[in-house]
Amino acid sequence: MSMMFGKLLAAYLIGSVSGSLLLGRLRGVDIRTLGSGNAGGTNALRTQGLKFALGVVLIDVGKGRIGHLDRSAE
Repeated sequence: MSMMFGKLLAAYLIGSVSGSLLLGRLRGVDIRTLGSGNAGGTNALRTQGLKFALGVVLIDVGKGRIGHLDRSAE
């Protein structure tokens, strides 16, 4: 039971990471104050450019991939 709780907690914490906010903080910008105000990939592309948006997509896809890797281990 504690293993299941640990996996649920890890999934929640990993899923709560916003790629655009994380990369924006590293770049010194708050993506939520630019463009549409949405912290999503489209706003990242419009306001910060292609490289930034690709980084956001890689983080978001990576979060899903981490969950898939854990699932395939069973």
